[in-house]
Amino acid sequence: MLALSQKAIRCRFRDEPGVLRFGKEKRGHQRDYVTIRIPASVLERVYRRMMRPDFVPVADQDKKGTK
Repeated sequence: MLALSQKAIRCRFRDEPGVLRFGKEKRGHQRDYVTIRIPASVLERVYRRMMRPDFVPVADQDKKGTK
């Protein structure tokens, strides 16, 4: 759907809230094997954000204007 490589998908969704991660991480000197599951709602949210990179949500606009 996004026409991105597997590596790009992993990078894009690595720290995204709502992504499910299965497997063992931080195994010392051994390679980590982790499977990620991306729910449709998370995919849609990221897709919308990618299509409108200049869009700032209303909650974030308030933070930008105040110092």
